[in-house]
Amino acid sequence: MKTTKKLAIFFFLLLFIGIGLSGCALTTSRVPLHYYPQSNVSPSTLARNVIVNVHVQDLRKHKKVGNKKNGFGMVMAAIYAKKNVAGTVRNAIEKALQERGFRLGRNAIVFVNVGIAKFYNTFNMGLITGSAVAKLDMTVIVKNKNGKQLFYHKISAEGKNNGIIIASGSNAGVALDRALTNGVNMLFSNSQFMAALLH
Repeated sequence: MKTTKKLAIFFFLLLFIGIGLSGCALTTSRVPLHYYPQSNVSPSTLARNVIVNVHVQDLRKHKKVGNKKNGFGMVMAAIYAKKNVAGTVRNAIEKALQERGFRLGRNAIVFVNVGIAKFYNTFNMGLITGSAVAKLDMTVIVKNKNGKQLFYHKISAEGKNNGIIIASGSNAGVALDRALTNGVNMLFSNSQFMAALLH
């Protein structure tokens, strides 16, 4: 009888610790998203005369960007972006354009259309530490003012936050920021994309 009681106490202690380590796993989180621009970028003289319009559409069926996990690896409360995901991606692309000397405005001669298919973080928890792995999948189409398609490409980027202890919204946010940054950098590292903008 005493053994059973001790086991019960031990079980509830484990449950308490597990929930504690999950970082308020029962509470929905809203995380801010950030794009970190490349440091070695300089404006192009050719880009000064190019006005670009960026349109981003969120095609995801579910708008959450992840789920928390408790100390036992069970999926718990949802994680959402604090601001609109489509707007965040658009702002990141526009910032990258401006850093390279392109202009933004209504009198655009080039149109960049983006469809977000996936933007989601998954926690992989081990015995002591784990990792947050975020993935960003998006399709990018560039057209001229006459509607002619100049570029089409699918971007698949990943961001990781390793060595974490708590499967929390903030830890997911780090991985999501890195996926967003990597995705935008992959796009602007594509020579065909840059050629389409400067057609």
